[in-house]
Amino acid sequence: MALAVFPDIIPPITPEDEPEDPGISTQMEDGMVISRARYTRSRLTFYLTWGEKNALPTEDKETLLDFYQNIVKGSSEMFKWTCNSKFSSYYGQTFTVRFTGSAPRFEKVTYGFWGTEITLQEV
Repeated sequence: MALAVFPDIIPPITPEDEPEDPGISTQMEDGMVISRARYTRSRLTFYLTWGEKNALPTEDKETLLDFYQNIVKGSSEMFKWTCNSKFSSYYGQTFTVRFTGSAPRFEKVTYGFWGTEITLQEV
């Protein structure tokens, strides 16, 4: 089965990204800290925001909501996402991700336009 592809909607404001800490550390009774790698790789988490400067038209809002609810069913399925923000260092790169965090919460910015935030994490 082919992976779903994130819908072609207005790009978010510059996406923020955060690498996962692949290490684990434990403080010992004498105050010394020991650490080791927990994972063999560090996944990226992307925080995508649409706001006043790039609000989603109602059509794109409905497309994103349908993708979240019906195509990938929230965080249950992974999908392909291509970074389409020209201000990101990952512009043009495609990642296999899934939704994490809370569901998209839409806020009306002006008539027919919506703001929201979503979080995607590499699988």
